[in-house]
Amino acid sequence: MNTRYALTFCTALVVGGVLLTGCQATEKTPITDSDLTSKAKIALFSDNRGKGRQIDVQTTNGQVMLHGTVDSDSAKQAAEGIAKGFEGVKSVKNDLEVVAPRLHRRP
Repeated sequence: MNTRYALTFCTALVVGGVLLTGCQATEKTPITDSDLTSKAKIALFSDNRGKGRQIDVQTTNGQVMLHGTVDSDSAKQAAEGIAKGFEGVKSVKNDLEVVAPRLHRRP
């Protein structure tokens, strides 16, 4: 009889826990333009394919705009791919200019 009581009690706990967990509303915080700008800037700065410090990021209504200079077309495309990778980004306008790196000349 004690085993039966223990199994019933455990079953009630499990079912109660499932019901309580399932009834909780999961509210999602909206993603703001400043959130997207910050995430993109951090990701671009961390990426070693381009020079994130030379890329300006602005976001308006989910459209991310990239301005500045990069060393190559692949760095330009990488920056666009990074900016597109965040939830909430509707589009990316890539105005990055490809400028060949300067060669350091010694006199």
